[in-house]
Amino acid sequence: MKVFPVINCSTKGCFEKRLSLAKSFLPKNSWVSIDISQKPFARSHSFFDFKILRKYSDYFKFEGDLMINKEEIYNLGWFHSPFKRLLFYWRQVEDWNFLKKAARKHKKILGVVVEADYFSSRFSLPQGIRFIQVLAVSPGPSAQKFSPQALKIIKFLRKKYPYATISVDGGINPEVAQKVKKAGANIIVSSSYIWKSKNPQERFWELKKI
Repeated sequence: MKVFPVINCSTKGCFEKRLSLAKSFLPKNSWVSIDISQKPFARSHSFFDFKILRKYSDYFKFEGDLMINKEEIYNLGWFHSPFKRLLFYWRQVEDWNFLKKAARKHKKILGVVVEADYFSSRFSLPQGIRFIQVLAVSPGPSAQKFSPQALKIIKFLRKKYPYATISVDGGINPEVAQKVKKAGANIIVSSSYIWKSKNPQERFWELKKI
């Protein structure tokens, strides 16, 4: 199973420490997801720093999980950032064509995030986008409990979009990882299970073997 560690921190010290630790055990060119959350859309506010990310951008491939307010979505600064993939929330975006045009110009990959709490069967993947993330918790804090509703969503998306890459974030542990893999997910994204351990490297490889 592909595993993306998540950096979800409220302080600069935590942010730098986890990036440094991730580099100590992840192979070069591994994907690392960066949570960027803003209130009131998310339940918490996270720390991030583009200057720090650039120091690691020759080693990691970064994706940005943009749990941001609507007025920040069309800020072109995201497209000048170290992120290779930008994940925008389906219920927040009103102009996917703007984002797709910016992504083409700046050679970024776009992904769509759907939330277990707000998902509708009317969901339609914007043309040209092939990456879907299912958020199985509320936007913001780590260490939340996985919503079983996400499994139904993964199955629905896999049937409707067999060509898409499906990532799952929120409440990931080995038991949950087995279930989401069986439901049709390609990638699991983990924060607290990896980082709130005495041995993050061991936790990462435990998930990787699933």
